[in-house]
Amino acid sequence: YKFQCRRMDRFIHGRVIFAGDAAHQVSPFGARGANSGLEDAENLSWKLDRVLRRVSPPSLLESYHTERSAAADENIRESTRSTDFMAPNSDQEARLRKAVLSLARETEFGKRMVNAGRLSVPSVYETPLSTVDGDAWAGGPRPGTSMPDAPLLARSGDCMYLTEAFIRRGTGFMLLEFGNGAATETLEGLGVIRIGSEDDFRDAEGLAGARYDAAPGTGYLLRPDGYVAARFRHPTRTAVDAALARASGLN
Repeated sequence: YKFQCRRMDRFIHGRVIFAGDAAHQVSPFGARGANSGLEDAENLSWKLDRVLRRVSPPSLLESYHTERSAAADENIRESTRSTDFMAPNSDQEARLRKAVLSLARETEFGKRMVNAGRLSVPSVYETPLSTVDGDAWAGGPRPGTSMPDAPLLARSGDCMYLTEAFIRRGTGFMLLEFGNGAATETLEGLGVIRIGSEDDFRDAEGLAGARYDAAPGTGYLLRPDGYVAARFRHPTRTAVDAALARASGLN
């Protein structure tokens, strides 16, 4: 076996689309291979579905290559760094590892420097499908990032996580609203999750509001793969429609 990390120049060739190990190869030591393959499938499935149903143009598929090839590059960089730490290729890398392991015995910062592989984390997509922020934000997931999870309390009194509610509402785009008593007028077919004292769910622990930097009226447009397409302090029908069209590859 010889360590190697590599990927195809393009993940789309005509009508053939490559994903997982067929599109990119990383060292098993980096712990990112299978995870990134599943992320490829999540990214591609909703786009392929929309193109086959002719509700989005075939050009939407190009964003699969744009987003996932960048994610593959990130995984390759991290996997290469992990492998270089575990199996140094030079005297300099060996000295670095020895020094880090020595420090790790006695210091916390030394422990954090030990690179024994990192599990795959959702990549940040710099993509034309995202709508640039038009409001002021102090935190929360920006467009192009994966939606954070948080515990919620359903009207029935049952505890449920936000991602579970997202999955249960279907496989389309979703508007996540932090209620202020007024619901945003939305396109037919756009799912809605409302969080507020009188809405679908209550943020009993306050974690959803904190993680989304939410105030009353805040809204997030979520893609079918759970990525943020746009966010608004006070979403309007016009703004949501425009962001939805962009995220669907229609403009």
